[in-house]
Amino acid sequence: MFQDISESTAKQYIDAAQLWDVLQDAERRSAKYTGSMYWRKTGAAKTEYLIKELKGIEKSLGCRSSDTEHIIAEFKRNKAESTERVKALRDAMKKQQRVNFALRIGRTPNTVIAVLNAIADAGISDHFLVIGTNALYAYETHAGVYLSGDITATKDFDFLWDSRKHLSLVSKDLEFNTKGLIGAEELAMMRPDAILVNTSRSALIDTQALEDALTAGRPGQAAIDVFDIEPPSRESTLRTKANLLTTPHLGFVAEPVFELFSKGITATLEAWLNQKPIPYPFES
Repeated sequence: MFQDISESTAKQYIDAAQLWDVLQDAERRSAKYTGSMYWRKTGAAKTEYLIKELKGIEKSLGCRSSDTEHIIAEFKRNKAESTERVKALRDAMKKQQRVNFALRIGRTPNTVIAVLNAIADAGISDHFLVIGTNALYAYETHAGVYLSGDITATKDFDFLWDSRKHLSLVSKDLEFNTKGLIGAEELAMMRPDAILVNTSRSALIDTQALEDALTAGRPGQAAIDVFDIEPPSRESTLRTKANLLTTPHLGFVAEPVFELFSKGITATLEAWLNQKPIPYPFES
């Protein structure tokens, strides 16, 4: 199920983890010096006041005096020192990351890391929880082992079914790995009081499996805006499901979509009027 990592690999992980802790502490300290300070003359007497600016909000710290001069001097000094320290630590962390990659320390995908870093930068990490395979990668790093493939090959999507009361599906494109994403097995895992909403692509869900699942009561309700055949035939049982809300593909009615449509129509008309090739020819 797992294998221990070597002593050299364990040492590298400890060094990288310690550097990471130091970096995070330095970033927290540096956050105290965000924004800027400057002098501003106001009034007929042109009295100078010390202004602290943060995210567009200004606050006066008092008129010019030995105390405010000391405040701005300390602020600028600490800001410069903390900025330089964070930069040096981040550069050192990048070197550690290259070594970690070579030694296979930490296998969390780069995309996940980028998302988590963005969440951390926004200061909202406490509101998120990592689950599934991506969490297992963190566990194996802390435990100093490599987990076998059958353990890490979990289906992260499964964690959502029996825990979420509301589940909405949104997809930009129907890719090969999303077609038929939800079938009888997945639907059977949903809560009886769950509501499944699909305004994305009909092929994401096995339609017959959804009908059977709604009859069985798992999920308890569903709402769909997309269908395999649009509109559904008069004989379609989708029309008669009491716990199913259907809408006539209204999800595309949004400003960005119509903006794209209008550009295409304009370009086509201009090409036709100028006897140029049609940019978006209709193919039957």
